Amino acid sequence: MNAPRIACSVLGLALLCGPALAQAPADQAKRQGPVIALELNKLEAAGGGCRAYFVVENRTADSVKELRLDTFIFDAGGQITRRIGLTFPDIRAERTKVVPFDLNGAACPEIGRVLINDVLACTAGSGAPIGNCGDLLRVSTRAGTRFEY
Repeated sequence: MNAPRIACSVLGLALLCGPALAQAPADQAKRQGPVIALELNKLEAAGGGCRAYFVVENRTADSVKELRLDTFIFDAGGQITRRIGLTFPDIRAERTKVVPFDLNGAACPEIGRVLINDVLACTAGSGAPIGNCGDLLRVSTRAGTRFEY
């Protein structure tokens, strides 16, 4: 094949594939839909325990008045060391918020896993319960500790 033909072939493929490639991120976001993203961002020593920093991102059109989670902390060997309730108040629609929690009596290096066991409460800004809140929740971690739901 000569150079002009190759250029035309490449240009033709770009014209055909370009719109599909350009739509891929938008389609992916559309499939993901509204979510409440919860990230365990950081664990740091604080006083006699460990401070956990959570980043909560409300990717929905409605504010969340309260998100309360039943949470278990496991040690590196997989044994439950404590149960705590985490409450995230006033998460505005389409906003991100950082919420720190002090885990008194727990040393950060001893925390091997954090498990969201259940959604205890999830209310909209109006005070009405959000029925599918558990389905909206997506968890991730940057802290080097397993974080699951």
